[in-house]
Amino acid sequence: MTTLETVGTPEYPDGAFLLSTCSDAIPSRPASVVETNGMVRGVSASISKVFVSASDGWTEVATWDQPNYIATVNSLNRLYLMRVWVVAHCVDMLDAEILALPGYSIGKTSRKVLSIGWENSHDVDNQAMLIAFQLFMCFTSLALLSNDGLITLEGLSGLLQNKPVLTYDMIASLERRKLLLLAFVGTFLFSPLYVDVLRYTYDIEGHHYWSMSFLMMAVMMALSWMAILTLVQAVPVPSPWRNRPLCYSAPVFIYCTVILFVGVELAKGRGPTQAADFWTYIAPTLELCINGSMWTSGAYVIESDVGITPVIYIVLPDLVVCMVVAWVLSILAHRLSWGRCLLNTAWTSQNAFLNELTTPQWVTSLDLDEANAISIGNKRYCKPSLMVLLGYCTVLDKSGDKVARDVAVSCSSRESSSTVDVGRESHLAAGSLKPASKPCQETHAQYMVVSIYDLVPTITSWLRHLYQPKVVGTIHQNKFDLCKSTTRVSKPTLYQYSRGDCCG
Repeated sequence: MTTLETVGTPEYPDGAFLLSTCSDAIPSRPASVVETNGMVRGVSASISKVFVSASDGWTEVATWDQPNYIATVNSLNRLYLMRVWVVAHCVDMLDAEILALPGYSIGKTSRKVLSIGWENSHDVDNQAMLIAFQLFMCFTSLALLSNDGLITLEGLSGLLQNKPVLTYDMIASLERRKLLLLAFVGTFLFSPLYVDVLRYTYDIEGHHYWSMSFLMMAVMMALSWMAILTLVQAVPVPSPWRNRPLCYSAPVFIYCTVILFVGVELAKGRGPTQAADFWTYIAPTLELCINGSMWTSGAYVIESDVGITPVIYIVLPDLVVCMVVAWVLSILAHRLSWGRCLLNTAWTSQNAFLNELTTPQWVTSLDLDEANAISIGNKRYCKPSLMVLLGYCTVLDKSGDKVARDVAVSCSSRESSSTVDVGRESHLAAGSLKPASKPCQETHAQYMVVSIYDLVPTITSWLRHLYQPKVVGTIHQNKFDLCKSTTRVSKPTLYQYSRGDCCG
């Protein structure tokens, strides 16, 4: 059995013919190749390969594992250059099921069933650095999300006890939590490289991983657009447009971008098409003429500057169109929910807590509508859910927990028995209860406002000794008081998370 292909090497930069011959008369030297699924496939190292010069017909012996179809894909940058190559093998088809198929015959000398097969391989430069960075970004994202996980668990606990549950839009809150937003972008940053790898191995991995890689690419681009919009807010805004940003729904934008992009690419059959056209995105140096048609057969420019076109460049127009459509839909979704596209944030100056924060300009995904505040007279009170949306939460000193719960019941002038609840302890008293000289009052708790990034370090004692979170302010009797910039939580004090209270 003989195959004729072409190959490009430093010795043959313009390409040469590669003649591979598998002979039954030559004693077989067993070797093995590990496939992607972990299966070990037996091959013969006795295959004969010869270079044939295309200019003068000069021949030169090649090694049994001489590769061709050597090319590169620059999906990210030259630091993570993807290299691909193909090796023709004489495969040992010693399998009972294969032997039963028609078209196979046993060699007279070797008594083996041999066939020509191709081993497709790829490698990525500095892949250890890539994996380390990927793991770092994943663990960073999980560490930053642990605070939201704690709030979610507390909310589920309150839901089971039929208590009010704090809810907020975490995707919209990414506008204020830029560190978490950048961590998410970094987590999905290498998705263009994954798409190119799966394009090369599409026949093995199938369309499932391919669609997942497209999903990751869409999420990366959508989150990157949100990050750009947060930078736009730093641009000075003219006075007539101040405190009137354009509003959009961040969840609708993210979900629509993913659904539209993945749906469009599946409808176009992008996976099998790109897999079939993989080698057509690079110019060959030498082709085979078969029945009057020129066919690429393995010889390409060996310089790394000239490589196969990455998938992201091919699908970028579709991705941009999907993002624009999703962006328009997100604006319309906000208008349907709130009845307007422009948000008036001037009311935030009437709240002591919100007045200390930077008001979003130009464009925002935050629900800073006045309807989300509690209005009493000319005062506007910020809800705990809005505080978390803006990237802050409240904690409570555990030592003051009992004081916060001390409540004396209303008194009565008639003889009766009553239960007086003091903290977690109660006792039964009977007799004549005289009217109180003054109304009984509830002792209000004092909450400390910290950044949501500092929630877990604040309530975890050993983390507090390594890092003392900063206290932004306090809330007492619905009044917010700003603390000094040097105020930190106390190391020996025990704290617990609390959904807090409204503040004005």
